[in-house]
Amino acid sequence: MESISRQKVITLNMFSKAHTRAFYFAIIVVSGIAFSKDKGVYSAPNKRRIKMQEHNGLVYNFKRNIKHSFKSFKTVQYWKDLAHQTTGWHPTSYILFGFAFGLQLMTWVTQPITLISTVTAVSVMLGVATILSISQGKSLNGWLGMLSVFGLVFVAYSAKNYLQIAEQLVYLFTLDLAVILNVDWNKNMAKKIGGLDLNGWVITLTGWAILWASSAIFIGRFTDDPRPVVDALVFATATVGGLLTFFKKRESYYAWIVTGITSLALWYITYKQGDATYAMLLSSLVYVMNDAIGLTVSPWFSKKGRAKLAEQEAQYLVNK
Repeated sequence: MESISRQKVITLNMFSKAHTRAFYFAIIVVSGIAFSKDKGVYSAPNKRRIKMQEHNGLVYNFKRNIKHSFKSFKTVQYWKDLAHQTTGWHPTSYILFGFAFGLQLMTWVTQPITLISTVTAVSVMLGVATILSISQGKSLNGWLGMLSVFGLVFVAYSAKNYLQIAEQLVYLFTLDLAVILNVDWNKNMAKKIGGLDLNGWVITLTGWAILWASSAIFIGRFTDDPRPVVDALVFATATVGGLLTFFKKRESYYAWIVTGITSLALWYITYKQGDATYAMLLSSLVYVMNDAIGLTVSPWFSKKGRAKLAEQEAQYLVNK
């Protein structure tokens, strides 16, 4: 028993180190995406000085945003603005939220009510509200997403889908804290949404492949995760989706649709193996449906959606 405990401690320590490596890798991918559109600027002889200046500017802006955000938290207007983020969604998003709520409620009451089933139901609904908020270009996802992370980490750990824990931590930093600590994240959102160039695509796909392979090898070798390949695929794709969304790239929804489909496969296998309730399977189905909204009528892909979002923002500022 002592040797088994020691082995678990060693494994968890290595897993923590893997999180650190994954975080550093994410920073590399982030940097590649962020600078891929500025390749012409960096070909100049003074590129090192320019990079240093931009780095200092980023650090300054980061500190300024955090300071501004904490001041905003103390104002009533901030919370009014946050409540306003629940308005102006596309009707299909409201319908999908109602459908998901009914589905989760039915699932929760028709199976034995346990701690894991209750945490799953609450966390899934917070997660659904989060993804719907993102697809509509609203910043409400910061607080909702952060709350859902804690529950979904518990569910993933109980199911031994360890990379789902890492996935939630990626969401926490790229989609939740990044929005909470930057209250202006979605201001002029319609104008901020952009796309990847060829370099961005190459860096993103290469990073995704490396992250998938390395995660699958590590998790299969050092943990008792019974589904390492599928678990790693979902993790790698979700990580890319989170980073692309952070930089407001519309291609994030290609990653999200793949994440949704692979999550369906992962949680179906997990459910069939008796390691989870089917609530997580149903939530993955809802996520795929939201991705369809993101690829069609949302501001991320629809010019009409962006125009409507810009109009809503302008009208709200006039009446505020």
